[in-house]
Amino acid sequence: MRYSCEIAGIHAENEDGTERKKIVRKYLDPEGDRYAKPVLVREKNNRHDKNAIAVYIVVDGIWNDKNLQIGYLDRETAKEVAYFWDAGGKISDVEIGRVWLPDSPHANPYVHVRFETSWNQEDIDRRREEKRQKERERREARKLAKQAEEERTAREEERKSAEPGGMKAVGEVYGIGPYIWVIVIIFLIVCYSLS
Repeated sequence: MRYSCEIAGIHAENEDGTERKKIVRKYLDPEGDRYAKPVLVREKNNRHDKNAIAVYIVVDGIWNDKNLQIGYLDRETAKEVAYFWDAGGKISDVEIGRVWLPDSPHANPYVHVRFETSWNQEDIDRRREEKRQKERERREARKLAKQAEEERTAREEERKSAEPGGMKAVGEVYGIGPYIWVIVIIFLIVCYSLS
């Protein structure tokens, strides 16, 4: 399957303090005649996103090549790609698709990356259906757990009311609580005064 997406996080700095947008300006040409080779790197231990996939460019050096990070695949794309990549899928033909460099050095460049994968649309559709099925099963399990809890609570209430001394007073049942005694006393006074 062919993916094409914008690289996210170009506005940020790398851990070594280098600005990604400066790397893009220096090594990527919008005319397309001096693109460095892009490489995707899976970051399973990324604390912000467990599905993170970083985008690096490989720049030829005198003694050795340098790998410079220019950003990440967007979260939605990375989530899908990470699943299949972690399951043994292959990624190939990674290339820079488009580059836009703004006139202002303070504005963020726009970079698009394209790549091929060993999985296809049928695999993605199957994965989505599996996720929907799991979500339906989770909802059903939550519903059953809620019903079981309600039944347990009802049985507990029933058991408490059946215990000796567990019967609720008339006032508690009808919500008149302590006022029942006032009513009883007034009733007794009226009955006594009538006799």
